[in-house]
Amino acid sequence: MVKYKSNHDSYCILITTSEVPMKLIFASDSFKGTLSSRQTAVLLGEAAREVFGQCETVEIPVADGGEGTTEAVLSARKGETKYVEVHGPPDGAGPRLFRCTGE
Repeated sequence: MVKYKSNHDSYCILITTSEVPMKLIFASDSFKGTLSSRQTAVLLGEAAREVFGQCETVEIPVADGGEGTTEAVLSARKGETKYVEVHGPPDGAGPRLFRCTGE
């Protein structure tokens, strides 16, 4: 904190960012066909730390119901993707994925 005297005999206090760390929250949707919402949020956080140095960032993937919604929900609910071997129609045998939130 830096204290200085103004022209009117009153004191003003300037609080610097080194004493009050900056906190940035990035809630980003995906960029269709290029970056997922998770990738976008992480890149924004990295860029903020590169530009501002000491700052706290929180990256939250979001979606609008379209592409990337499943991944955003899984991230928010701490879910996971699992692969299982399936047999039968319509595509025949082979590995398939499913996603669950553990609830």
